[in-house]
Amino acid sequence: MAASSLPRKNVSVIGIGRLGLCFALVLENKGYNVVGVDLNTPYVKKINSKTLKSNEPRVEELLAASRNLRATESLAEGANHSDALFILVDTPSTGGERHYDHSKLGSVLSALNALKVKNKHIVIGCTVLPGYIAKVGRFLIQDCENCSLSYNPEFIAQGDIVNGQLRPDMVLIGEGSKAAGDRMQQIYEDMCENKPKICRMSPESAEITKLGVNCFITMKVTFSNLIGDIADRTPGADKFAITNAIGQDSRVGTKYLRPGYGFGGPCFPRDNRALGGYSEMVDIDPLLFKATDAYNKYHTAVQLKDKLAEPTESFTFTGVAYKPNTKVPIIEESQRLAIAKGLAEAGRRVLIRDYADTINEVKKEYGGLFQYEVLRDDQSNAPEAEVPRSIALAKPRLETKSESKLPAAAAPPAASSSYVAPSAPVSAASSSISATTTPITVGSLMASSASSAPTATPAATTATTAASTEDGQPRRASRAKAPAGAPASGSSATVAGAAGSTSAGQPAADDQGGCIIS
Repeated sequence: MAASSLPRKNVSVIGIGRLGLCFALVLENKGYNVVGVDLNTPYVKKINSKTLKSNEPRVEELLAASRNLRATESLAEGANHSDALFILVDTPSTGGERHYDHSKLGSVLSALNALKVKNKHIVIGCTVLPGYIAKVGRFLIQDCENCSLSYNPEFIAQGDIVNGQLRPDMVLIGEGSKAAGDRMQQIYEDMCENKPKICRMSPESAEITKLGVNCFITMKVTFSNLIGDIADRTPGADKFAITNAIGQDSRVGTKYLRPGYGFGGPCFPRDNRALGGYSEMVDIDPLLFKATDAYNKYHTAVQLKDKLAEPTESFTFTGVAYKPNTKVPIIEESQRLAIAKGLAEAGRRVLIRDYADTINEVKKEYGGLFQYEVLRDDQSNAPEAEVPRSIALAKPRLETKSESKLPAAAAPPAASSSYVAPSAPVSAASSSISATTTPITVGSLMASSASSAPTATPAATTATTAASTEDGQPRRASRAKAPAGAPASGSSATVAGAAGSTSAGQPAADDQGGCIIS
């Protein structure tokens, strides 16, 4: 590609939503002259006037301090500003065989092609299905002379985007040319405050790598929950001690290896399904990805069943976004919220405690199903420490396979041309895995669990006299014997987002504190 005469410190960011704006602000803070392109007129004006309000940490601070960032609605202005054009538009989930909606990305590439830009490094930073650049992207810019098309997705968590961009573990560069790779590497070396591992490869390899990272994390989260479920039904076993010990092996590591709620959010579930779908397109049965999705649903059903079995009429959930201890109001596939819904539909009183923006999202989805308490900005929605169920129970008892009333997980579906998340109703009749194609719903999990809730025996039944318990697990202190099968009138349980709590500096995972967004 011919060398560009544009200043090397000029960069254009096309799509300056939450992720794109953070990227633009960090670049500007590190000495770059940045033009951001967006079609939202009021939004562009707020950026230029520095009046934009954001719940993403450090955005307002960096915007107020910026001197060399301007926003525009003109794609031509952005294209003329730099030889490095980073595209960070959203590619939301669609389901089906495509998995991602590439329409906005395709529109940007087509518009650049119509401008017939020359001598540009065009960089896609949003999540795409493997094969997109080779089959679609390059075709859409075929009239752009001497232009490369690269893939450079980011690995950051909403609610911590700026810090994630300043200090990433890895920078993934799917270079369309060596010159493009060199240009991106220099930008990241200037931008990052640490020295991350820079992984340069083909765009095709990078497309798989992006999804592969998320799939491995979800598999690790699910594994830790499986171990936790086993430990919870083993008298004297402590699931946190177990997984912490497993993580001390350097081949395993402690990150994302803490039992709790299943993963959720806008990225982990869809990326797991998307790579599974692509696997089937190339004639590979994605058994691991199917099992990960299936157990994630099964684990939520187990947690719901355990809570329904408690002699508790009221539950309090503190923090119900897709990950705990966050002000980002995203509730997509929140496993905590799914359990809260199941409890409320079973007739239990459920109080949701969270920040105003998150409460509003819950209200829009569920209306008056719950009671609500809005937290002040200076209050924390972080969970308390959870007491392992096997230790919390006074006299835990192992169930035999014949008497087990745990809900059954869905078996992986048969291979098809379009992989979707395994989904099945959870039957309380057996703890074995059975194949089914009936859609899974929280209501079906709740109904199944409610119909088979175990009846406590006098010898093993205890009730907690204190009103508050953590995650529905009775505390070890202040216990009193309760008659067999008798409800604890007026009792309540506090259900905090325990899955995302961390120890020893462990970061949390997707539903557990670390969504890797596109």
